[in-house]
Amino acid sequence: MELNISQCVKYFSALLKGLPPSFEQQEIILTNLVYFSVNSLALLGALDSLDKETKDQIIEWIYKQQVHAPLSGGFRPSCIHETPDHKVEESHITMTYCALAVLILLGDNLERVEKDRIFAELKSLQLPNGTFMGHHLGSEADLRFTFCAAAICALLGSNGDLNIDSAINYILDCQTYEGGFAHEPGQEAHGGATYCAISSLKIWGAIDRIKDKQALAYWLSQRQDDGFNGRTNKLTDTCYSFWIGAPLKTLGWFDDFVNKERLTTFIFSNYCGHGMFRSNSTAAPDLLHTHFSLVGLSLCGFPGLEQIDSVLGLVSKHLPERIRKITQSN
Repeated sequence: MELNISQCVKYFSALLKGLPPSFEQQEIILTNLVYFSVNSLALLGALDSLDKETKDQIIEWIYKQQVHAPLSGGFRPSCIHETPDHKVEESHITMTYCALAVLILLGDNLERVEKDRIFAELKSLQLPNGTFMGHHLGSEADLRFTFCAAAICALLGSNGDLNIDSAINYILDCQTYEGGFAHEPGQEAHGGATYCAISSLKIWGAIDRIKDKQALAYWLSQRQDDGFNGRTNKLTDTCYSFWIGAPLKTLGWFDDFVNKERLTTFIFSNYCGHGMFRSNSTAAPDLLHTHFSLVGLSLCGFPGLEQIDSVLGLVSKHLPERIRKITQSN
């Protein structure tokens, strides 16, 4: 199996120059799409394929998404809701994480990031039970946004004035009888929720507080068929190469539990040409699954790909030492 790196680079580079009409409905997650594209180029060792002018344009576009006072601190998905009076430009915790990630990957010094306002926003998004909402306009609250809060803390090097112990206790309460973690207490164990739980606990130094590591190990070990699935009795999907593979790597279990040859074969069975991957044989290729397929190959140590930081999902070599000390500590 051989990865056509040049095709992948061409695909992501083209997306950063301008999205086709088929992406119109994804304007509400545009910062997320930029993150997928930039991180994928970093995985391919091809960030330098972007000239300085292009990198600067991306950085300036990201800063244009920063929401200023008197509105909530952080970053928004795109300019889609921009109005002359700036009354509806709500930031979103996931977009704030993605924006900071892109800035760091591109070597920005974050001096223009309004850090105090971001931490004030995070504090306002934390609920009494410890978890976080994504925004203030009717958002859900679960481990997805708890991870984003933890990741933002890692990227900015501070926990602000958050109630970290309460957040940790909420995460621990999300472990199910199966061993994996659910998005909320009492729900079904899920691969994405388990990634969010393990990464958040790692960032906040609470891995050793997991209630039942043996059950967690068993549940994670049962996710592989050829590729990984995300829940019991569900189909395999290339995106779970990351959602399941990353917590296994973070916990130090990846090499013992994962059949890398079978996983790699599954990922390549979903390569569709032109640098794109799909979720499984029934689906069309897309940006998200292309990104996570490459991350899965990186976790397997596939030649030609950079090493991924399993906690944050970002390419390790582009992370400052201060961040690596948090995510790679014992």
